[in-house]
Amino acid sequence: MRSQQLQCRIVSASFFLGVLAAVALASNGGATSEIGYEIAKPDGYALWKESGASSLYNVTVDGYGSSAPLLVVLRGSRYQANYDYGKMLGAAAMTNLDLLLEHLLPKALERDAFELFLQWQFDEFLSKQIPQPYKDEIDGFAAGAAASGVLSESQVRRRLQQSLVIASFPGDFKDNLEWLLIDELKDGLHKLPAGLSLDTLRGIAKKWRSTMQCSFYAIWGSRTKDKELYACRNLDWVARSGLATYKLVTVYHIDGTTPHATFGFAGMIGALAGMSAKGVTVHEAGNDNKKETFDGFVWVLRLRDIMEHASTTAEAEEMWRATNNTMGMNHMVSSGIDNAAGNPPALVFETMAGYSAYFRANDPRERSTLVQNVSTGLPLPDAVWRTNHGYDPHLLQTAFDHPVPGTNSEERYMLIAEQIRAFENSQALVGDEEAVALAALPADKGGPVSGFHKCERSNFHDAASVLSVVFRPQVRNHMIPIFLSFLFEFG
Repeated sequence: MRSQQLQCRIVSASFFLGVLAAVALASNGGATSEIGYEIAKPDGYALWKESGASSLYNVTVDGYGSSAPLLVVLRGSRYQANYDYGKMLGAAAMTNLDLLLEHLLPKALERDAFELFLQWQFDEFLSKQIPQPYKDEIDGFAAGAAASGVLSESQVRRRLQQSLVIASFPGDFKDNLEWLLIDELKDGLHKLPAGLSLDTLRGIAKKWRSTMQCSFYAIWGSRTKDKELYACRNLDWVARSGLATYKLVTVYHIDGTTPHATFGFAGMIGALAGMSAKGVTVHEAGNDNKKETFDGFVWVLRLRDIMEHASTTAEAEEMWRATNNTMGMNHMVSSGIDNAAGNPPALVFETMAGYSAYFRANDPRERSTLVQNVSTGLPLPDAVWRTNHGYDPHLLQTAFDHPVPGTNSEERYMLIAEQIRAFENSQALVGDEEAVALAALPADKGGPVSGFHKCERSNFHDAASVLSVVFRPQVRNHMIPIFLSFLFEFG
């Protein structure tokens, strides 16, 4: 099993999709220090496995040890590329998912009940609006994993399907579960599967950590060096679960689609965060709402679909409007092509079942949102960001969380806003280092809000940051190289 080390780390790389040119390790200078990083040269990329036209590499970085992420480059048809994926990483994927479930639910009987629930949700609801090409990917992975001796094809397929359901609960599982079941059971057309009761599900829900949180931002134009676009996504979720045993950067070269990269963990075929060869980036943060459904396009695949086919935020919005939402969430897409053309390069979607609100930079709806007679939105030109609440008036009517002053989501939103204004007031333009620092700021480090400015080892046992990614899509001579940094969980 790959070891996990307890450090603050940021890995940064600059590459074209499929061909890596450089990687660097960044870590804090001590157990207690202001967040910063030191660049270290990598030893390189060692080919580990090959299958068909696809390849799997160990990324070796001085000081990172065996917990460094893996890189897999997939080439071919939907089925063949994922067959190769399953053949090379099927065992790793099943290990990740097993460890996650064992962490969430140590008792075998509860895990069995939970897996029954997950499979019911996929079969009856979530699977209905997944396009066939992605079902082909699941089938290919399952066949490849089975061919390598990992469980049976049907067992692997079910585990991947269940992982898509887990990913679709990005926020408070307990409350999301209640409102989801209200939607699904209200008309009497659906019933809980035999052997599963509401009391059992509620008991399981109580054990799921409810402090999951995420954030993202985009910044460009007058605020950045050379008017570059930077876009970030933080995932603060279930840390120290074992899911990060096999951290993974996946580069997809699927026939007939735009190549794209995703950042996450073996066993996740969707995009927790990603960027395409056309410079489209995708991001997510939970925004829990009482209007929940799984009669929609599972978001981690929906974001991949955007990367595969969109070049601009307008094209991404058109695709979004043509498909259906599931849970309440905030999403963002950004576009290097838009930025190069002088068009607004970032677009936020605030969503719930049956409804999406679209936000660009400096939207007056943010500024006009009053809670306790206090304006809790601070929109700015040439930047847009979100944590775990929204600002659309219609969506706020049924939202779990409002931007109440002093709450975690509101304070993280303000941390980002205040740092952007601090750059502006000091006439500092955001470059690579500032973009990484801005990403690190709202990530959960286990301490109080005052501790967001520090990375303290004593707080790591409470930290929830598992993934942080920063992109800089550039258009140079019709090529889009990627600067990125990414951090995989503290522990």
